[in-house]
Amino acid sequence: MWFHAVMGLITLLAEWPYHVFRMGLIGMNALLARPILVQGGHNLVDLIAPRTAITFVVWRVGLAIHDALDKPATDVTLSPA
Repeated sequence: MWFHAVMGLITLLAEWPYHVFRMGLIGMNALLARPILVQGGHNLVDLIAPRTAITFVVWRVGLAIHDALDKPATDVTLSPA
């Protein structure tokens, strides 16, 4: 169902370090929006939903990592047995 949107994101992610390819892929992904709107609304959901879900998950994982790294280290002392 979300094949095209996910494939576009995976391709963009794989090519992100290469500036020349990145600009071309951003342009191609932008060009995909118009045909999706022309073909029908269900395709618009296929474009927006996975990107929203991926953004939400990545945001929450990033916050969790930030919170974990922001906590001070606990002082562990060993008492003699």
